[in-house]
Amino acid sequence: MVFDRMKNLVLASIHEGLDKLEDPEMMLNQYIRNVQSEMGRAEKAIEEQKKLHVSLERDLEEAKRLMKRREEQAKAALSAGEEELAKKALYSKKNAAEQVARYEALMQKSHDHVLELRLQLEDLEKKYEQLRDKKRELLLRSQSIKAFEQMKKARATFSTEGSERQFQRMEEKIEDMELREAAREGRRGFSVDYDEQVEQEFLNMKKSLVDTKNASEQAQ
Repeated sequence: MVFDRMKNLVLASIHEGLDKLEDPEMMLNQYIRNVQSEMGRAEKAIEEQKKLHVSLERDLEEAKRLMKRREEQAKAALSAGEEELAKKALYSKKNAAEQVARYEALMQKSHDHVLELRLQLEDLEKKYEQLRDKKRELLLRSQSIKAFEQMKKARATFSTEGSERQFQRMEEKIEDMELREAAREGRRGFSVDYDEQVEQEFLNMKKSLVDTKNASEQAQ
């Protein structure tokens, strides 16, 4: 039965999913497509049952008309003194009545079958909606885990001592290049305005070097 196949598919997909959690999105998408396909088959089975019901209903009405017509023919034959013909008409009426009973029983079975299929399909659709919501939840959790792992890797990359030392060396190198460039510009005759504190420290350092040099010469 189609719904037994769907039940087996659901169980098989769940067990398979437990072994393939490394790629839940692909597994869940494939599972949803499989369930949708099975639901389509179930809907097709219901449509076929409805067509059969319509066909039985048509045959039932035809059998009822035949039964009525044979009864009228039997009465007419009996009135005309055609007893044998009347008996044949009544025999045909009896066969038509049996067909009516047979078609009515088949229609009742068809009606019950369609009702059962619809109830099971509605139940399956509800479960399908629940599973689809579960899929969204699982995907959200999976994406959150991936985002957390990526963020952790990014933080590890930019917060290690090695990275900090690299940036510090880069900063020192740039400062050294700036000092060298400033010195070259000074030698080319460009005047640089320094504040009073720097000028005073420079004069003191220059005087100290001269005094040290003079003291060294006197000692010799």
